[in-house]
Amino acid sequence: MRRNEGPVDRIVRLALGAVSLILAFLILDAGSGAAGGIALALFGALILLTAATGHCLLYGLFHFSTK
Repeated sequence: MRRNEGPVDRIVRLALGAVSLILAFLILDAGSGAAGGIALALFGALILLTAATGHCLLYGLFHFSTK
């Protein structure tokens, strides 16, 4: 698994993932099982995972890289 995200891309994903998780739990009430909150929490977790690993599966699928 090769990295295909550059440093700016990873920082943006880190910020977007953190904001998504905060909104999911504080505003959309993902902790109580609200569907919108759970969906946003999953999205935020996925974005944080891609930021942590430096690899985006969609980038790989389309042979795209920001690195």
